Amino acid sequence: MEKIFSDIIESFNRIDKKKEQAFPKSRVVLKNSKKSISKVHNDDLKSAAELLKEAWEIFNRLQEMVNKSVKIKYEGYFQEAMEEFVEALLFYNFSKNSKVFLEKEILDFFKDTPEILIGGFCDFTGELQRRAVRIASRENMDKLEQFHKVSGKVIENLLEMDLKGGSRHKFDQAKRNVKNLEMMLYDLKVKNS
Repeated sequence: MEKIFSDIIESFNRIDKKKEQAFPKSRVVLKNSKKSISKVHNDDLKSAAELLKEAWEIFNRLQEMVNKSVKIKYEGYFQEAMEEFVEALLFYNFSKNSKVFLEKEILDFFKDTPEILIGGFCDFTGELQRRAVRIASRENMDKLEQFHKVSGKVIENLLEMDLKGGSRHKFDQAKRNVKNLEMMLYDLKVKNS
């Protein structure tokens, strides 16, 4: 029995050490992603890009760590950081190019954890709603309609899945975001008629 527990303890400690190394890196990705989103809201795409570049470099190091210890990929702190990273990439890419896309490397990395991508897409609709509120104050109907259309497409695609748990909760939030965008559009149209 001592040999069995010796092996278990050795394995546990090895994995635990890798998790402890991944935690601070994940926090930097989370913080940079949040800051990037804030910079995009303030129309500072250059600073947002710099923050995402640093987050991307750390993401690459985290990928290497995950390849050595898959358990890291299922840790809450890691998933939270990655979901925020996906959201920040979506929001930045859309704000810069008016297109919704993620790099292939991101899509491939999260093939076995699609809930991270789902959460990122759902939260992206929330950022569009926040951005729409700012735009609505300037009465930019074209941009509002674009945000509504993109958010609606996210919902349309998510409807193809039988979401449960946290992903379902995120989906419900995204649906509320679309409804709020609809109300903003309606209010502005009524006000301008």
